[in-house]
Amino acid sequence: MEKKRDTWAKVEIIVNIIATIAIPVVIWTLGIYITNQQREADANKLRVENNATHVTNLLQHLSSQNRRERLLAAKVTEYFSQNKLLPPELKPVLLEIAKNDSDSVVASVAKKTLMTDSANGKAAHKEYAGALQNFPVRVYIQIANKSQLKTANLLQTDLRKLGMNVPGIENIENKVAPPSTAVVRFFNDADQGVADNIKNILVSYKMNSPLATQVKGLKAKQGTIEVWFSKTDP
Repeated sequence: MEKKRDTWAKVEIIVNIIATIAIPVVIWTLGIYITNQQREADANKLRVENNATHVTNLLQHLSSQNRRERLLAAKVTEYFSQNKLLPPELKPVLLEIAKNDSDSVVASVAKKTLMTDSANGKAAHKEYAGALQNFPVRVYIQIANKSQLKTANLLQTDLRKLGMNVPGIENIENKVAPPSTAVVRFFNDADQGVADNIKNILVSYKMNSPLATQVKGLKAKQGTIEVWFSKTDP
């Protein structure tokens, strides 16, 4: 009986020793786990906040009145798209830019960005590609000075009545030298007929011998048209 007591006493001592060692180890391990989880949560929060800041900044640049600023921001989104990093929050904005930006180059970069993103294969991405495919003819109007704005607004209204997308009117005064005569520029053979129709509308406005000219060597989506006013046009 005495021997049993000694045995249980030894067991109790051993258990106490193990508990004395194990409990601090468990507490220490648990502390490290909780600390790591907190660090990971803080890192994720910081990452989300940084992403939100970057998206907000890009949205501001994409909506700028400055053409160069919009173009550079669009180029940044194109890089993101090529590397499968395009934030989903930017896609509706890029679609709007592709459809309605007054600058054809900015609109083209936005379209390319969405088309590259859609090539990644996700159904959510492909819906933007489908929307891009359904664009009507897009006509970009450049006037030589602000006195031509009334005629440009009339042209915009008439073309929209014909179902064309005319996003805006850009005054190129002090930016780019206007042509010597009004020009309707097109980039694809299939748009010759549309360009000729627009030229005839310009003739009805008493414009200065307008021309319909195909621009070779520049790639543009079918349906892209530019109308350039000369200095002498009304």
